[in-house]
Amino acid sequence: MILTNALRTLISKAGAYRAVFAAWNRTNIRSATSVGSGAGSARPPQVTDKNSRPPLQDHGGCPIIQRVHSLASHVKSTFDFHWSLNNDDRLPAAKRQAALRFLAPALKLAETATQVRCLDAGCGDGVHLSVLEAEAGPTTVCTGLDISRAALGKALAVGQGNWRLIQGDVGMLPFADNSFDLTISFGVLAYTGQPWQGLAELCRVTRPGGLVGVWFSPKPSGGTRRVLSVVRTLARVIGPFWRSRLADLIVPFLPILPTVSGISLFNASWRQCREVVLVNIAPPTLMYPTQDEVEVEITRCSVQLEWRDPEMPITIWARKT
Repeated sequence: MILTNALRTLISKAGAYRAVFAAWNRTNIRSATSVGSGAGSARPPQVTDKNSRPPLQDHGGCPIIQRVHSLASHVKSTFDFHWSLNNDDRLPAAKRQAALRFLAPALKLAETATQVRCLDAGCGDGVHLSVLEAEAGPTTVCTGLDISRAALGKALAVGQGNWRLIQGDVGMLPFADNSFDLTISFGVLAYTGQPWQGLAELCRVTRPGGLVGVWFSPKPSGGTRRVLSVVRTLARVIGPFWRSRLADLIVPFLPILPTVSGISLFNASWRQCREVVLVNIAPPTLMYPTQDEVEVEITRCSVQLEWRDPEMPITIWARKT
């Protein structure tokens, strides 16, 4: 009864807060720029054609660009708002542990290589970059890309090393072919609307012999699927302020929900828990592919499947041929 009344209140107040969010969006969403972790970050070149792949620069042996104009504005604004609302400079131990498990093949690669050029496409708060840096040490040269400038600011705050952080679109990566030894994307491609294009881009920028690692959230089953569908539908109607309040109602139930990170109020702050809830209910696009679908699509990209983690589905690692 309490939850029902709360949901009715959320719906009744939704209209007023849509206008608030629209005003916030107009004044706070800035143009796409790079975020550098050092004082010598290059000034972004000007790009006039917004629909073509931007020109490349050579930067530390890895061709990159510092500005990307082909950003999907609705996706960018969604995640800018998401990370601005849920900014927390600490990384929960449970989230780091999940990242460590996912990155096991990457860390094996780093053990035998003199240098590993790594791209985290959709780096978010930088948890995977942080784990790579801590576990692989100076042999790993990390680049993080995200569509949200707010996310990159958070990654910059938690980073201890000299990461290269770039605002860009995973569906049109601003890197030359074969630029990286290792490319990863954890849970990001499902939000893009064109996940297979992003997957092909990851493979394109990986060198022959390099590794590509991706994780997709498996499709919920039974009652969980039905509840999530209702909550996501409601979240799209009520606007950002009441969407956050809806997430607050769900936060106490995280221990019994199927989240891969295992984050709950037992091991993380309320804000960190709310971020996990919102990333599942707020984005307008969220795809749940099957393991077979992911494997079929990745093998079309000139790679060979190397490893699956049956206890952390859908985790797939492949080696570029």
